[in-house]
Amino acid sequence: MNKNSLIAWYQEVLPTLKTRKEQILHIVKAYSQDEGITMLAVAKVLDVPVHTISGRFGELEREGKLKTEGTTKYKGSKAPHSLYKIVKL
Repeated sequence: MNKNSLIAWYQEVLPTLKTRKEQILHIVKAYSQDEGITMLAVAKVLDVPVHTISGRFGELEREGKLKTEGTTKYKGSKAPHSLYKIVKL
């Protein structure tokens, strides 16, 4: 990676990762009192492709801020989707 790319990454990408994690936490918290929310549903709320937020979900799980609690299936989907909730401290 060249120096300019690294500088651009720190200036443009890194701040959005923190912001995106905050957005995800806010959305999941809104659904935590119900059954939870899937990563796909969060992506739809944020109007972004699911692959752009999946890494943030992993980070939030490792940080102990999110947990999976059950699964659901979408019509037309064969695979179950994990339901996420906020970890209560």
